[in-house]
Amino acid sequence: MLDLTYAMPCYNHSAYLVEALDSIKKDIDTHNLSYEILIIDDGSLDDSVEVINKWMRDHNDINVRLITQENHGISKTVNKLYNNSKGKFVRLSASDDILYPGSSAAMMELATDEVICVFGDGTVIDNNSKQIGESFMRYHGGNPENFKDNKNLPRELINKWCIAGPCILVRRDFFNTYQYDEESRIDDFDFFMNLFKNPQSVVFLEQQVCAYRVHGTNTSKVKDVSSRVANLTSFSYLLEKYIPVDELKHVRNELQAKKYLTKCKIKFLQKKYFTAVCNFVIHKYYSFLS
Repeated sequence: MLDLTYAMPCYNHSAYLVEALDSIKKDIDTHNLSYEILIIDDGSLDDSVEVINKWMRDHNDINVRLITQENHGISKTVNKLYNNSKGKFVRLSASDDILYPGSSAAMMELATDEVICVFGDGTVIDNNSKQIGESFMRYHGGNPENFKDNKNLPRELINKWCIAGPCILVRRDFFNTYQYDEESRIDDFDFFMNLFKNPQSVVFLEQQVCAYRVHGTNTSKVKDVSSRVANLTSFSYLLEKYIPVDELKHVRNELQAKKYLTKCKIKFLQKKYFTAVCNFVIHKYYSFLS
């Protein structure tokens, strides 16, 4: 078994691929871990596959595997990436984002026997790779200072979900018993809810580990109302799914509060203002209990 798999899902990101792959190579140059880069192109309609193949030819000393398939969507593709990974640990690396050199080694250092997942913060960049934010967690409304105490991680991330980009290192064998919910658009939230059944299995690294790219196709920042409602509905579906789970009863009130706040946002976007207010009041009740 290898030490580390860099797992990259790709869909129509040919403009960013070389920069993304070059950043992985720079990270590889900082450690002595055995590794592979595993890429799944999810039916790209642009020239992503050609760009990847050219990069592989130009870097034939790098251990890269490319799998091509018809379009299956992000959750199915990520499941396939993890299931085909040969590393003891897997670093998910989006094809439009950038890894920082030395970040994987730093995350591996925190991955003691009881730790399943290590995650860090990152900067925010635009289409031209210009930095527009010092923290993607703050960009998404969170505060990385609140993640330093592992006991607070579940509550903080439920209240201020702010994970984005290739900030996660996870043990491959976790996916022997877990697979991403393929009905959900908010795949990382589903992943973390399963981790939080054992809160001590997650550790936060106080370090910038990647650069998260903001552009028109980011699920988390779309402005179209119908897309926002669809994303919020998917998030609500996950909250409903995990509220009854016994292993998560320590954060049940937080999940209930988040559910009603999400329903409030949906009703507000649908201009159903009275129902939105009712859901907001219930949200405040569960927030008080938490």
